Amino acid sequence: MKDINTKKLTRIAILIALTYLGSYLTPFPGILSTAAFDSMPGFFAAVWISPVSGGIVGSIGHFFSALLRGFPFSLPVHLLISVEMAIICLLFGKLWARSKLAAVVLAIVLNGVISPLSLVIFPDFTWAFLWSLVPVLIFATAANVVLAVGVALALPESLKRVG
Repeated sequence: MKDINTKKLTRIAILIALTYLGSYLTPFPGILSTAAFDSMPGFFAAVWISPVSGGIVGSIGHFFSALLRGFPFSLPVHLLISVEMAIICLLFGKLWARSKLAAVVLAIVLNGVISPLSLVIFPDFTWAFLWSLVPVLIFATAANVVLAVGVALALPESLKRVG
């Protein structure tokens, strides 16, 4: 984000607002109440604006979801997840230019499998509990990524790149 301009900043702000709205959409009830449509704008921003912008939007999106639910796994856990979301959205955006399919698969594996298993560093989480989160997170991540990809591919040429 070397030369940020008003248009880019406005689009980032709009996508951050969409993450807030998406954090209210939780079609994945239960213990994973923070699994929502909050990361879709982050994945989309990584493709539409820049990978760094996507990381920022994705990180803030998870933070909104956790904040709205009172940080169910604790603030430190959700801060780590927010950092992981920033990295995942950034990597998604960087890989997108080379291989769209690889970017989609990487995002789903990192966010659906690797990210939840990384929480084993916290003493309250057992391997059994963390593995039980994986199916829901894979589904939620796939829904967010597929929606972001659909929007990115459906954009008219005049809106494909922010400039």
